[in-house]
Amino acid sequence: MKKMVPFIVIILGFFLLIESRSQAADLKTTVVTELDLTTPTEEGALTLYLKEVFKELGSRTGIKITISELPKKRALIAADSGQFDGMAARIKGMENLGLPNMRMVGISHFTVKHVVFAKRQDIREYVSDTQSLIDGAIRLKYRVAFLRGSKKALLLLSTLPEEYRLIVNKPEDAFLPMQGDRLGAFLGGPGIVSKSILKEKFSESGISEVAVLSETELFPYLHTRHAHLIPKIEEGLRAMREDGSLAKIQKSIE
Repeated sequence: MKKMVPFIVIILGFFLLIESRSQAADLKTTVVTELDLTTPTEEGALTLYLKEVFKELGSRTGIKITISELPKKRALIAADSGQFDGMAARIKGMENLGLPNMRMVGISHFTVKHVVFAKRQDIREYVSDTQSLIDGAIRLKYRVAFLRGSKKALLLLSTLPEEYRLIVNKPEDAFLPMQGDRLGAFLGGPGIVSKSILKEKFSESGISEVAVLSETELFPYLHTRHAHLIPKIEEGLRAMREDGSLAKIQKSIE
């Protein structure tokens, strides 16, 4: 029996070591209080809005959330690969669009709008929705500019003939010729970005918002390793939506 004691002690020690390592691993997945989420570059006003939202959310949940700006495609890949902790704001269903490691937070924190801007009075009076924008371009002979890489704009303008389209790299590339009466309309999205640029740089141009063509909810996403934090973040965002904090932050940015 005495010979068995050292063996039993060794076995117990082994299982205690395994248990302690298991508890340590669990601790690593539950004690995360800082997250770094990606967002596309050059989305100034929207990025500023998101930073303010996550700052307020952090004060309510104890989870510090920062944002890293990356080129659009790289922002998606880096988040899904685990290099970052998730994505700050994307449309619903990204986990089914080639990003299997992303888990959506089920409370939307922003609604992105695609907005038509114009200077010409006849365009402003004619356009009220997508079809009238397309019909008006052909009837009134104007081109519609939209941002390079905007899948939503391409979808909305799918029936607009090529000769009436103009692809631009940034809103300024549309507002500048429009100010000089060389462009008819600009379909900008996110609308909050284009509106802030119009207000800051082209306030005396005579260009104004004409119509909202689409509204799409955006959601935060977390990497699967942080999925356990989603209920807490949802609770915080729900409270911010219900008490008007999200609307207040958006109004302060616009």
